[in-house]
Amino acid sequence: MLLRRVIDHIKAQNWTAVTLDFVVVVLGVFIGFQASNWNDERLELQKAYAFDDRLIADMRAEAVLYGDTETYYRSVLHNAEATLLALTDENELDDHQLLVSAFRATQFFWYSRRRAAYDELEATGDLNLIFDDQLRETAILYYNADFIDKMSENSENSLYKIEFGKTAPPKVHQQLRERCGGRALTEENFADRGVTIDYECALDLPAEDIVEAVAALKQNDALAPALRLRIADVSTAIANLAENKRLFDFLREYDW
Repeated sequence: MLLRRVIDHIKAQNWTAVTLDFVVVVLGVFIGFQASNWNDERLELQKAYAFDDRLIADMRAEAVLYGDTETYYRSVLHNAEATLLALTDENELDDHQLLVSAFRATQFFWYSRRRAAYDELEATGDLNLIFDDQLRETAILYYNADFIDKMSENSENSLYKIEFGKTAPPKVHQQLRERCGGRALTEENFADRGVTIDYECALDLPAEDIVEAVAALKQNDALAPALRLRIADVSTAIANLAENKRLFDFLREYDW
């Protein structure tokens, strides 16, 4: 209809009307493009806010698990140090407690990282959607650091864990896993909070089996050196955890 009107105006050589028609067309196109841009910007902003919320929620969950991990490894270290003193006759532990502490010094905690929002942003190249520079840079620094995964890998494959597994009788080892291993900090799934080994446990074993297991540990000359290495590794891991915990301080700035 507009095209027909323009043609009629041209035939009539009504150049003022032609000019007005042209302006109307240009303005219409401009407004259409601008409206489209405004809508795109609105959707982009909504997407950015959603990712902000998701990323902050993930990092809050990480902060909780991070603190639980530090506490867990402090318990591992305490048991490792107590075991070493007992094995080298610098301190006395009854056979039951020595066996429990020696086992708990082997333990490690591996949790499922909360990083879905960050991984999605990185995979799509949308990290720039996070307008808060501190949040974005902290997330990049934290999620690209691998010391937590390495700490778990080193613990899982520690020389001391190997030596203990080679030495402790299978039925004793099984009892230790079932009765003295990691327990959930809450009734929720392990991955939601973490685990602890800081609780009293009792083995349902004949006294002679416990005595025999402890004797085997004390006779393994490789156990004490491996335990010293374990103590050094866990101490370093705890120091790294304590140092990097400050990365989460910025979360206090966000009100929920």
